[in-house]
This record gives sequence, structure tokens and C-alpha cells, in this order.
Amino acid sequence: MLLGALLLAPTVGAASDPYVLELEWGSPGSGAGQFTRPIGIATDPAGDVYVGDIVTGMIQRFNGQGGLVARWGGRGTGNGEFTTLQDLTVDAYGNVFALDSIGNRVQRFRDNGIWLIDWALPATVVNGTNSISAGGIATDEEGFVYIASPAHAAVLITDPVGNEQRRLKAPAPARFQVPTGVSVNADETVYVFDTFNRRVLPFDV
Repeated sequence: MLLGALLLAPTVGAASDPYVLELEWGSPGSGAGQFTRPIGIATDPAGDVYVGDIVTGMIQRFNGQGGLVARWGGRGTGNGEFTTLQDLTVDAYGNVFALDSIGNRVQRFRDNGIWLIDWALPATVVNGTNSISAGGIATDEEGFVYIASPAHAAVLITDPVGNEQRRLKAPAPARFQVPTGVSVNADETVYVFDTFNRRVLPFDV
């Protein structure tokens, strides 16, 4: 399993393959620079790459050449630990937000792994048990946090310390059916991947 491929745009008159693999790094395992089951990836304004691993609960930060810069996390329920590290994102200020889907919370770190704060996601009970409240996470340029929530059939929008601001829901009659991915572009357009409906919905917020 290899991560960190950098792709270059083709030159004029290039052959059928439009990109050239420039660099790759990583190998199977649970040690530094290795991956067991990587599930989330993000970059910061400086170009460093952050990868989360759902099996080990580790977050690893690499520079653009694949050099390991920092590594933190692990399985558990304490500060800086994860029951199920589902996704991560990095805001414009270098804060790392990591989503724990089974643990039902978001944790915020500095880019060197120092733990800052966490907050619980609103629980939803289905058939007597808590339903998974989170599938994906993103931030915008103002620092707001967007959490795709299958349990709530919505995207939860919070401030950087977890205070909920609003919820995005698909208009009737085509409600969200398990929204699991979310991304925000520089124009503040929010794109949501609606898994069971097999579609992408843009929202102008």
C-alpha cells in the first residue's frame, strides 16, 4: 500500500498516459511512516501531508517529499486517542481536526500533534443503540468545521470549538441517504457526497 504519489501535468505531445508518477512513500505496517488501513488524507497551507489510519488510530504528518515530520494518536478513548479514526482535515491556520466516528467526537490538534480540545457529536439512537454520527469532515477558510453525518442525514456546521451553527439538509423529496463525504472550496461552496443516492450535491453557504 503506497501513498503520497505526486502527479505532473503532461507535456505537449505526451503519450496516452496523461500523468507521470514522480514520488511515492509508505509500506504496510504499524511503524513510523507505515500504514495499516489509511482512510483520511489532507494537506496544510505549507504543503505537508497528513494521513489517518483507522486500524492503528495514528495520524502521521509528512513533508512534500515523504519525510516523516510528526506522528501521534493511537487506539483508545483518552485525549489524542481514537476508537475509530474516520477522517481528518487541516484548516487554513494549520489546526488538525480528526473525526472519531464510533467515539462520536471531533478532536482538534496543533500541526505537531499537541491536543487542544474535543467535542461530542449529537447522538442519535436507532433500535436502542447509538447510530454512527459522522462520516467525513472538512473546514472552510474562516475556520468553520463541516461534518457529514449519516445519523442525522445532514452536514453539521460548527465553529472551531464545536458550537453548532447550522445544519445542511438536502431539499425534499430527495433527502440525504447516508452522507459520508464533504469538501469546501475557496468560494465557500460545500460539496456533499450522498452515498446511497449515488450523487454529489453542492450548497452555496
